[in-house]
Amino acid sequence: MPNYKLTYFNARGRAEAARLIFKQGGVEFDDVRIDGEAWGAMKGTGVAPYGQLPILEVDGKVLGQSVAIARFAARETGMLGENSFDMAVADSVVDSVGDVSQSLYQAHFEKDDAKKAEMMKKIKSETVPNWCAAMEKLIAGDYVVGSKMTWADIGIYQLVSGLQERMQDEEEKNATKTKYPKLIQLVERVAAAPNIAKWVKERPETNM
Repeated sequence: MPNYKLTYFNARGRAEAARLIFKQGGVEFDDVRIDGEAWGAMKGTGVAPYGQLPILEVDGKVLGQSVAIARFAARETGMLGENSFDMAVADSVVDSVGDVSQSLYQAHFEKDDAKKAEMMKKIKSETVPNWCAAMEKLIAGDYVVGSKMTWADIGIYQLVSGLQERMQDEEEKNATKTKYPKLIQLVERVAAAPNIAKWVKERPETNM
C-alpha cells in the first residue's frame, strides 16, 4: 500500500473532498495541516507544483490541484463509478460542485461589502437553487450514479452540508428538504455512512 500524505491548511476547504474519499474507502493517509507561516516557507521550496495547496504526496511523488487529488483518491478507493458513462456523469457532478464552490469562495474573499452582498444575493437566489434543481433531477436512486457511493456523492455531501451549516433559519432548512427531497436524502445517506460519520465526528473543528 502506498504512503499518502495530504497537506493543506487547518480547514476543510479544498482538501476535504479527498479526506472524505480516503476515509470512506478505508485508506490511511497522513493529514498534514499547516499555518500560513509554514506555507510561506514551504512555498519557497517549490514543492507545490502549482504554487498552492492542497498537495498529495504518494511515496514521495507530488500531485497538485484539488480536483485531481480527489479524483486520484477516488480511483485508489474504487469510487469513480461502475462504468465509463457513470464515471463521466460523476465527473460532471464534481465539476458542477466546483462551479458553486468557486462562486462561494469568491464571495467569501470579496473585500467590497456592497459587492459581496450582491454576490451572496445572487448565489442564494440563483446559483444554489439552480444547482439543487439540477441535482434533484439527476438523482435516480440511492446515489447520483450507479448502485454505490462515488466521489460525486462525496462532493454533493460536502457542498450541501456546508450550505446547511450556514442556514440559520429553520424555515429555510425545512423548505430545502421539502423542495429537494432526493438531494437531501442523498446527503443524509452519505452522512450516515459509518466511515464518514466517524471522520466528521473526529476531525478538527474549523470555520471552513
